[in-house]
Amino acid sequence: MSLRSCVLAVLATAALAGTARADGTVRMNNGAANYNSFTATGLTGYVGENSGPGSTGSSFQTFCLQANEYFTPNNIYTGVISTYTLAEGNSNYDPSGPTAPTTGTGRDYLSSTTALLYSSFRSGGTFGGNAPSTSSALTTALQLAIWYSEGELNNGTTTYANFASYTGNSAAVAMFNWANANKDGSLYNVRVLQLFNSNGTNAQDQLTILSPAQLSFVPLPPGAYAGMGTLAGVIGIGYVRRRRLAAV
Repeated sequence: MSLRSCVLAVLATAALAGTARADGTVRMNNGAANYNSFTATGLTGYVGENSGPGSTGSSFQTFCLQANEYFTPNNIYTGVISTYTLAEGNSNYDPSGPTAPTTGTGRDYLSSTTALLYSSFRSGGTFGGNAPSTSSALTTALQLAIWYSEGELNNGTTTYANFASYTGNSAAVAMFNWANANKDGSLYNVRVLQLFNSNGTNAQDQLTILSPAQLSFVPLPPGAYAGMGTLAGVIGIGYVRRRRLAAV
């Protein structure tokens, strides 16, 4: 499977204090010139901030979280912001990672390692000095590091062949190792952009970054609160069901 054939799976998202998050629509395409990534263009609602390398005033560069679902370039999808992928099919790891146990829930919560990788890309960081010098090499390595971080390259999965691509890419390995060693348990304003086809079926989930003002709309997974030392102040978080899909 090529790096450009990542997948989009999505589900409904719920928000704090029982407030449902509105849907947005997004057009998905292959990445900007020389970027082995994807371009997400928000059309209606809110699907994240337009910032970072390769972005424009109406789009941003993103990477896929699942390796066994797909989207069709230039198609329009419903986007829902969440903290996990659903019906993702390959790993269902929680927390995400190459050796974590499967949950059996169909939910794969975004890992702090993946969030730090994507946050560093969007802020133009150097991944601890491990960033390749060209956008093509950087984004290729970053996609592999994200797949590895999310447990998508494990033996027995449909994309295990890409494990050799990861281990053979020294920059990808170095980028993952840096993020894994330096993560602080938070999600760095990064969230999952769950994508849905026009008939409501899942497409391939992507990454997005929220503005500080939008963060309160998407609850963190329980472990993240403990990691930031704020669990004691988080009480009574309600979840609401989104039409057509299971509650987040």
